Formats: sequence, C-alpha cells, structure tokens
Amino acid sequence: MFRGFKSFEWQLALKFTRRSQSKKDKFVSFIAALSMLGIALGVAALIIVLSVMNGFQKEVRDRMLSVLSHIELTSFEPSTNWQDISKNLQTSNIAKNIQGIAPFAQGQAMLLHNGNMYGIGIRGIDPNSESSVSNIMQSVRQKTESTQLNEFMPPQKIAEHMQAGSFNILIGKPLAEHLNVIIGDKITLAVANTNVTPLGVTPRLKSVHIAGILDTGHYEFDSSLIIMHFQDAKTLLMLDDISGMRIKLKNMFDAPLIARQIQSIFPNLIAKDWGQQNKTWFSAVKTEKRMMFIILSLMIAVASFNLVSTLVMSVKDKQGNIAIMRTFGAAASSIKKIFIYQGLIIGIGGTLLGLIFGCLIAYNVGFLVSFIENIFNTKFLPESIYLISSMPSDPRLSDISIITIGSMAMTVLATIYPSHRASRLYPADVLRHE
Repeated sequence: MFRGFKSFEWQLALKFTRRSQSKKDKFVSFIAALSMLGIALGVAALIIVLSVMNGFQKEVRDRMLSVLSHIELTSFEPSTNWQDISKNLQTSNIAKNIQGIAPFAQGQAMLLHNGNMYGIGIRGIDPNSESSVSNIMQSVRQKTESTQLNEFMPPQKIAEHMQAGSFNILIGKPLAEHLNVIIGDKITLAVANTNVTPLGVTPRLKSVHIAGILDTGHYEFDSSLIIMHFQDAKTLLMLDDISGMRIKLKNMFDAPLIARQIQSIFPNLIAKDWGQQNKTWFSAVKTEKRMMFIILSLMIAVASFNLVSTLVMSVKDKQGNIAIMRTFGAAASSIKKIFIYQGLIIGIGGTLLGLIFGCLIAYNVGFLVSFIENIFNTKFLPESIYLISSMPSDPRLSDISIITIGSMAMTVLATIYPSHRASRLYPADVLRHE
C-alpha cells in the first residue's frame, strides 16, 4: 500500500534517483536522466504529430465543406420529381435536422483559351439558395480598376450577375491566375455533347463571361471548378433535369445517419454524406494517423526499455544497501516499492515534461512554423500540393489523455522486473561478496 510521500520507501527512491557525488551514482543518474528525456521526447512528439494531423484533417475538411454539401442526393432514374422530394424532405421527421436544400447540375468540359485546353468541372447552382448549403456565394472576390483582387462580392450582387441565360461564370482564383484572365473577360467552354453540321460532327462551344473570382481557400476546387447558374449548366451540358440536390445539416456529424434515413424514405435516390464523397481522402488520413500513433508509440516503448536498464543498474549498484535494509528487518515488499517508486519518478516525470512541452508546441505550432519560414525564407506547405498554406494544429483532449495514460502504463510495466529482482536478493549472498 502507498503510505504517502513521507514513507521511507519514497524517500529512498528519491535519494536513489538524485545525482550523488560517487562516480557510479553519477553514471546511474545520467542514464536515468536520459530515460526521462527519452520518454518526454516520445510523449511530446506524439502529441505534436497527432495535433498537426488533426488540424490538417479539420482544415481540409472545413474547406471541402465550404464547396461540398453535407449530403448529396442523386437519382438512379433519369426523370425524378425533385420538387416533390424537396417538399417531402422539408415536411418529414428529419426536417428539424436540415438547414438548407439547393439544386445542382454538374458535368465535365474543356476550357479553351489562347490556343490551350484545360479540363475543368462545371457545377450549376441556384444563386438564390446556394448560400443555404455552401459558402460559395461568400467566397467570390471582386476587383477595382486593376487586376488585383480585394474585398468579397456581396451574394446579392453575385445573384444579379448570374441570372439564368446570362452564361456568366465564377472561376477559381488559381485557374484565373494561370489563364491570366480577370473579371469581365471571355473564355470558351467545349463540352463532349456534339453538334451535327454539314461539315460533320463538331463539339459544342460556348463563350461565357467571368463574373467573379472564386476563392474558397481549397486549391483543388479553385483550380478545377467553374460555377454557373444551374439552368445555364443544363443547357450547356444538354441535361434533361438537374443532377440532384445538396443538403446542409445543422450538425454535419449527423450526416451518415440522415443519409441512411433519406435512402430508406426514397429508395430510388443515392444519398452520399460528406465522408462518402471524399472516402478515399478521409480513409487515407485515418490510416496515416493510426500508423503514426503506432510508430511514435515505439519511441516511448524504447524509452521504457531504457528505464528497465536504468533500474536494473540501480538495483545492481544498490544491492549492498538492499542487503543491509533486509538485515535490519525491511520486508521484500518494501524493497520492491523503492524501485517501483524510483521508476515512477523517472517515468511520470518524463511523461509530464513531454506533456507540457508537447502541448506548448501543439498550441503554438502555426506561429512557430511561420517564424521559421520567415527566417529561412521558405515555404513548408506549398498550397498547390497540400491544399492549405499554413500549419494547422488541433490538440484534442482524447488523444492527449490516451498518450499520457499509455506512457504511464508503459512506465509501470517497466518497473515490474527490476523491482521484483531487487526484492529477491538474499542479504547473506550479497554481503558475502561486499
């Protein structure tokens, strides 16, 4: 039983851990300090890496959902009464969970400009209802006399420019910079649907005007997506009806459950939640996070093995003291407690140091990375590759708790063998060789 910090076992454990003047004790104390440092580094590294991975996942997810919806509905059947479906959803039991519903039409096209061709995606939206399901209408920049973009364009102004039949579009900022086009310029779109003319089969071409520059902050969408009115998209892509409906929920984490409920109400519909729409990406991040946790946990495991070596050396160095204590009546359990406490001092001390250092870095990693980037004039996260331009971090109490408890558990396990060995020493055998 633990009798408090004033017990002689605890006091001896502290004395054995502290650095003394003898050369042997100095060496053992040095190894103990290395064990503590190894555990601290392992815990800190695990906290920092998982926090950055959580932040990366959250940042990219939020930017995806600024363009994507929580649930996307499409149909197996070519002719679907979407108006009735929308009314039924707004009057069903799940209506309380729905924040907005908007139609969309989508397809693929080729963008022709200055003799070059670029593959892009076309998304047709309803400017009047799109704000209820995404942030597209809040992510359009406008210009002054120069080509430099400044403030965001009001959604009402965007809706005025993107009336049905106008064939005005919103083009992503990276794509606009690549094409060297500005608001008011014309570009040509070519779709796979063909026209039959006396000269033969030709692709459908349409000249469209740039009404705004889309800047959602998500490079993949901004560089490969064009937004227009859904009626214009239907006309350009020769669609009989809209492609489907997009739904935004009050709580995005309810999306999988609501999608299944919608699927059961409308069996002819395909309901995909935001996780299914980006299943490959989220699965890859989840697997990567799990593997990084396992790999970095091995650092703590190695440090724990080092702790075993430290305690074994301490037992070997203090066996004379152990024999004398046993001779004066100290129980084997007391000897075992001394070295268990010594291991806990090293292990818990290292865990707490790693916890403090890891949290300090995790909560300030963005500032630290920016500071280093400014010093060395470099960029660790090119936006075209990593989709984001700054180092995100999202320390989670659940991850930190698991790491801390796991480190302490490894520490306790590391004390079992050395402490048991110390309690099994026979005083007569030890003193005979002293």
